[in-house]
Amino acid sequence: MKNHLLIITSIAAFSGAAVAGQQTSFEGLDADTNGYISQQEAMANDALTTQWGALDANSDNQLDQSEFSAFEIENPAGSMESPEAVE
Repeated sequence: MKNHLLIITSIAAFSGAAVAGQQTSFEGLDADTNGYISQQEAMANDALTTQWGALDANSDNQLDQSEFSAFEIENPAGSMESPEAVE
């Protein structure tokens, strides 16, 4: 029962972002599968692009999984559009 609730909750949470056409997962954004999200790859998500400077902690012009995790914490699934896109 817990697994079913988790699956339903996950689907509901991600559906808002999917409808908006925004990539929300690390794997979905890492188009070249090199283990990093480049600035070009980040363009698939408006909120990620907007917050890029704050997220790229080591200023190497790419996000690793750890840096992206900070983005996920600040932008729960379903609300990953930039504030400008929501208005």
